[in-house]
Amino acid sequence: MDKQATLDALQSELGDRASTVDVRRIVYSHDMGTLPDVVRKFIDTMPAMVVQPETADEVRRIAVLARDGGLPLVPRGSASAGYGGAVPAASGVVVDMYRMRGLLSLDADASCATALPATTLEELDAALREAGFRMPLMPTSAPSATIGGFVCQGGSGIGGAREKTMRDNLVAVTAVLGDGSVRTFTGEDLDLVYGMEGITGIVTEVTFRIVPAAEERVRAFSFADATAAQVFAHGAVEAGAWHVSVLPPNYLALTNRAIGSALPEAWVVMVADEAREGGVAAPAGGTDLGETVAAQLWAERYYPLRGKKFGPSMIPVDVLVPQDQLAAFSDAMAAKYENSFVFEATAVGDEMFALIGFILADERADDFTMAFANSLVISEAAKKLGGRAYAAGMYLTAESEDIFGADTLKRVAAFKAATDPAGIMNPGKVLPPALDAKSPAKLIARAIGSARGVAGIGAALGRVLAGRKGEVKPLTDLPNNMEESAFACAECGFCRSKCTVFLPDPWEDNSPRGKWYLIKEYAKGHIPFDLPMVHKLNICTTCKRCEQTCEVSLKMADEYLGAKPYFREKGFSNAGLSALRGNVLNTGNFWGSDAEGLGWHTDDMRFSETGEIGFWPGCWTQTISKNAAQNAVHLLNSAGIEPVDLGDNGSDICCGFYLFLGGYAEDFEARVVENIRRMNAAGVKKVITPCPACLATFAELYGGIAAAHGLPFDIEFVHSVVVLNELVESGALDLGAGEPIDAKVTYHDPCHLGRWFNVYEEPRNFIKAVPGVTFEDMRHNRQDSLCCGLVNAFYEIGSVPTSGVARVSEADEVEADYILTACAGCGVQVNNMCVAAQTHARQMDITDLAAQSMGFEVYDSNEAAQAYFAAAVDLLSTSTTVQDQ
Repeated sequence: MDKQATLDALQSELGDRASTVDVRRIVYSHDMGTLPDVVRKFIDTMPAMVVQPETADEVRRIAVLARDGGLPLVPRGSASAGYGGAVPAASGVVVDMYRMRGLLSLDADASCATALPATTLEELDAALREAGFRMPLMPTSAPSATIGGFVCQGGSGIGGAREKTMRDNLVAVTAVLGDGSVRTFTGEDLDLVYGMEGITGIVTEVTFRIVPAAEERVRAFSFADATAAQVFAHGAVEAGAWHVSVLPPNYLALTNRAIGSALPEAWVVMVADEAREGGVAAPAGGTDLGETVAAQLWAERYYPLRGKKFGPSMIPVDVLVPQDQLAAFSDAMAAKYENSFVFEATAVGDEMFALIGFILADERADDFTMAFANSLVISEAAKKLGGRAYAAGMYLTAESEDIFGADTLKRVAAFKAATDPAGIMNPGKVLPPALDAKSPAKLIARAIGSARGVAGIGAALGRVLAGRKGEVKPLTDLPNNMEESAFACAECGFCRSKCTVFLPDPWEDNSPRGKWYLIKEYAKGHIPFDLPMVHKLNICTTCKRCEQTCEVSLKMADEYLGAKPYFREKGFSNAGLSALRGNVLNTGNFWGSDAEGLGWHTDDMRFSETGEIGFWPGCWTQTISKNAAQNAVHLLNSAGIEPVDLGDNGSDICCGFYLFLGGYAEDFEARVVENIRRMNAAGVKKVITPCPACLATFAELYGGIAAAHGLPFDIEFVHSVVVLNELVESGALDLGAGEPIDAKVTYHDPCHLGRWFNVYEEPRNFIKAVPGVTFEDMRHNRQDSLCCGLVNAFYEIGSVPTSGVARVSEADEVEADYILTACAGCGVQVNNMCVAAQTHARQMDITDLAAQSMGFEVYDSNEAAQAYFAAAVDLLSTSTTVQDQ
């Protein structure tokens, strides 16, 4: 079977879970590391195909087809390491294990558990804690690192002081071998798979030790110098502490700069242990920094690369250094690099510290390749002190003997030769050329070996050139900070588990990380700025969930929104938003409705002609969720407020959000100017709206346009639930006087109200003020609330039900009668998904129960929600990014 026949057979076997799309293959050609282009040319990192198996049997069938076709297989967890283990060296097929996730079993008596390979360590730890256990140790990449990847990469992490490495906590590993057979490794045979990057088989199950869950007590101590910190840290390890790490002053200074904290910039030792009497004693000559600082440091334990964005690239160096040589290593680095080499040291047993380190750099600069030689210089310095490289992967196979030992490597090579005669399992990794003469990465090994002899010269020259060069010029005309952000991305993959676009369709090109990588590759001249790329960049619900976990605090939503006009200038638009533009320009609203269809007023409402408080319903509210607008005004009136009616303007009531989303900058600007003038003419100083999208548009986008046109803009914008809650808390609105409502409810945080404006407690307090109502949050809430996914209908409508059902299903977990929403768009999506998923819970607006309790007639929006959702599906069924003709 030839290569193409093998690819065709894989496509037939897996259907849409096998892909040869160029824009997808590109984002599977890298991991967290960055190699200089001059080095990267020695290997073929572009996969011919990417596949996503769902079962171990599918992995076996993939292996058999690849064996018969001689096609390399490259297993990939989350690619959260930078050693090239998950990167092709000779093209082939990347086996993305993402769909094989979950905790399979837990044996409390044996203190072990079994999980599928792509389950992240963070997910595993959370699941185990629900059962009264926890992971024995966690890598600092735990939010994205997978249990299978942890086995294949090897290593230690949080908890390593007591628990040492993942190898020390392995019980069994099941893998599919290169000949298509399946084997479970235990005991000494675990050495055949641990740290081997999948060269001996693709891991399909992992059984590992677990320990009883316990509340961690975290303490932090500062010291005047590295020697004092080293001595205390080693003593803490010997005293039995679970976790011990050393944080140098320049590391903490960079962290402070990155996140705006005020952590002490001294030598700090962080110690974590079970909360119990005794524990590690306060050191002589050190200062206990107290609970607040300790908690801040503990919260940052998974974010060692915070400061990378100031590079925006980095030269990474991960090494092991003996615990009694940390101060000497630090002195050597200070003498050579002053404060530019930054590291965090984590204890691994009682002998070594694992150092995650880096030097800030800019891979766009001419000196980057020479500067990269510093990684070899630093690695050699660690070896001279009795240390070694942290892992081998593809790039450091020359270090494998120091890491694993010669006997183990020979044993692995013999096993691979016997079980993988075609050499398909991740070739080019771990084994040095002496044991793998056909390695497709042997040129890299030779290049790095040759470079060691002149590394000091190259590194020194790189430092000289870096000192002479001016600011690096951008490579593209991309708007805002898009190019800089792409190079700043740490490629850690933390965003994947949060992304509303990625979760329903979990290919790497749908993740924020994937998009940043595409932009970087375009900036470096490797790929064109074409329709497939722009479509991927366009797909973003602007929910900002990814920003909650981004290691370098990138503003994804702002960047992608800000680029919409740029995409239009380059000749790309969205078919659905183009149609909506016609609606807004012709009728003044999203739906193209006439004034009668937008009617929402009731006879008992009271408004003012002019005044400082205005009420803006929003076109979705006026069309579908009329109850949200009616309830808000009724309740405002009950508190003595008679706002100016900014929704009384015929059919012309759009804030302009969808014009902006479509990149129609001139149309949006004209709409903004018209709306500001209307608000100013009415004398409005505060605009109350029940629509989070309108709120975001007003608050984030109107000010700059007002300034550009010289328009007065002394206006505050606020969501109606915030105002209503203030009125309840002040006593101006007495919900307690209403009739009790016997219902259990939960609340869905709208993205444009929660993560955009940090409005979390006001809605909950307002709900709880309604007499008789019982409230309980869903599993994902507040900052971590799931996005309803509706905005993605403009780009990939097929993913919208998956996001929506995931959201509403959590309401049944808490046995709620109603899911309350504070957004008309979310309301429509939640309403329809409750019906589709047949949940017990049904959707209501956040003001419905309060208005009902107070005796107001509440408009039933269910019929409209169903009808308009069907209309939206029809309108957007073919909506996607298109290239203008």
